[in-house]
Amino acid sequence: MSRPLSQVQLLRELQPDIERNLARLTAATDDLHPGDHLPAVGATPVPTAARSAMITSFLTTPVTPAFLGRTGHRVPENPWSTWLDSWTAAKNGHIAFLREHLVIGAGVDATALDRARANTMPVGIDSSLEGANLLHWVAHVTLQEMAAAVLHRNAAQLCGPTPTGKGLARIAEADNLHMRFYRDMCGAAFELAPDQTIKSVADVVMNFQMPGSTIPGIRHHTSLVVEHRIYDRRHHADDVVGPVLQHWNIFERNDLTAAGERARDRIATFVDASRCSLPATVA
Repeated sequence: MSRPLSQVQLLRELQPDIERNLARLTAATDDLHPGDHLPAVGATPVPTAARSAMITSFLTTPVTPAFLGRTGHRVPENPWSTWLDSWTAAKNGHIAFLREHLVIGAGVDATALDRARANTMPVGIDSSLEGANLLHWVAHVTLQEMAAAVLHRNAAQLCGPTPTGKGLARIAEADNLHMRFYRDMCGAAFELAPDQTIKSVADVVMNFQMPGSTIPGIRHHTSLVVEHRIYDRRHHADDVVGPVLQHWNIFERNDLTAAGERARDRIATFVDASRCSLPATVA
């Protein structure tokens, strides 16, 4: 039977898995630095739809250190905080790359871009030790990183073998590595507390928003992202939600109580309804 665990208990129990994933992913990480793939003035312009995808990403990628909670106190040094340090540094590198290529390669006004970033900047994520729901957060970031990987990979393909395209492809690879960390952490949580975890996953899957969908003023960019199939509802269903739920073995689990099974039924109903509402595939 599932046993409810506090967030401190969850982190303590998950620490061995966090440490293993940290070592594995650190070895595979290829950090993107601001000076990598610098665009040349007058080079091949960034396609309009890719430019919109980059602006959407620039405005929605969090940079506030994830390990700071409401009080501003840092999580004590451990594999979890070490990972969050690494993740935050990688996101800062992605932001720097996007800004450089939007200003130099796509001709976006730097002042307007920075002002928009300041007005829409994600506020960061409360530390799980300061009251946020750890399982909700880990499930959410799993989907967020998977969605970012799809968006950056498709934008890279649109740009082709240009400096911008190569950099976006590297960001997509990093997003995928980050997704694997959180996906596997959530998978380990299923083994510890399956009911508790599946309830969080149900809440996240049913309320997840596409990148930028809740930010005023960039609807034009998100519309272009959808129109050019860089990231749309079908990508979300087929390339994000579906693979993650399959990896967690959601629909085959036999370790759930009646409450957990009800949460799974909510997921199944929502996924089926979402897929039924998708537009027909265009060849």
